[in-house]
Amino acid sequence: RAPKAGAGGVVTTALDMPNPNPPSVACAASEDTVARASVKASVDFGLYAGLDEKGESLDLFATASAVKVYLGATTGHLLVQDYDLVRRALVAAAACGRTVAFHAESQACLDRHGHQLDDTYESHAHARPAECEAEAIQALITASAGTGARVHIAHLSTALGLAALSGTTFSAEVCPHHLFWTSDALRQGGSFKMNPPLREQDDINALWAGLNGGRIACLASDHA
Repeated sequence: RAPKAGAGGVVTTALDMPNPNPPSVACAASEDTVARASVKASVDFGLYAGLDEKGESLDLFATASAVKVYLGATTGHLLVQDYDLVRRALVAAAACGRTVAFHAESQACLDRHGHQLDDTYESHAHARPAECEAEAIQALITASAGTGARVHIAHLSTALGLAALSGTTFSAEVCPHHLFWTSDALRQGGSFKMNPPLREQDDINALWAGLNGGRIACLASDHA
């Protein structure tokens, strides 16, 4: 559905994440989601097509609102580490005018830091450091060159990630939890555990500056 502008020209819409069970990588799952949402939804909504390692969803791109690619492991099983496939997806999305949104955490970087994860919530932030976000964005700059694709960085969370966007045409979003809470909140329990994790005060300051200055395009809840 086409989003409607509200007060002050602000556009609000809901995009269904592609990583529930079953994931939105095949026509049947996508059609089922649209059918159920059409009955229940009271707001404008769209559907992400998810990219999996088999590239099964490439045929969905033209009918989806946008494409979502997970470069780092998170909820669900849509992790993609093959950048040749990422580039194919970018080319395919560009051909049908679809934006490709990325969960930008480098899996190679996450693997390097995985030893810091223990049975405390606080360790979650240490195991997914800011450099993993910046590393993923740098890899996307290379992968997207010459494709003509519109690249969007989902839930940008770090000053390093924001700096990596400099000189690119990539758009980006930020989530409220990354604007208000630092990783210290993890001491309060699992309610503050998410991917990417909560960051530091310097990151919060940079994200606010990016949002107020217009470099970060929108706020997103990142609900799945």
